[in-house]
Amino acid sequence: MSVEGDEGPQRKCTVEFKVHIHRWQKESDLEPQEIVDAIEQAIEEYFELDDEEEIVFEPEEGLDLGDSEEGS
Repeated sequence: MSVEGDEGPQRKCTVEFKVHIHRWQKESDLEPQEIVDAIEQAIEEYFELDDEEEIVFEPEEGLDLGDSEEGS
């Protein structure tokens, strides 16, 4: 059983967005997929994401990550 105040930030964010989704579903004539598409567009715009954009993580020089692939 969940007690108020013991939810983590990620769960709180999820609950908050569900409230907005519920409102849009009840108060608009948008179909569920249209709402999902609008949310996806908002996320892409907010975080400036691009379908072709690739995020590459470069390891820091001198960082020992243990066994290399060659030695595995």
